[in-house]
Amino acid sequence: GQDYLVTMKLKIDKPGVEKGESMQCEITNDRSNDCPWLSRKMYALEGSNRGQNRRLNAGTIGKYGEWFTFATVWSFDAEDISDDIFGYLFYLERFEAGTTVSL
Repeated sequence: GQDYLVTMKLKIDKPGVEKGESMQCEITNDRSNDCPWLSRKMYALEGSNRGQNRRLNAGTIGKYGEWFTFATVWSFDAEDISDDIFGYLFYLERFEAGTTVSL
């Protein structure tokens, strides 16, 4: 397989919350909260589509109103780049309601 480093710089703002205030995601690794995910989906011609995600939470997320860098490594094996795969989608999801995300 081949590893690729994925990085992004982002800022999360929430009305009524001061710049620099901690997000709940800083102190948890709980999957059921409003901590955002960076996800990828691989679309296959035959068989099942596949997906993976990386959570932005304790150790990887910044504070409200401040820019921070998120980095992760995605691994691609032969199956991930085969002729059967016709498309990829990378997306951010699961942000807390009422927040604004800047990239």
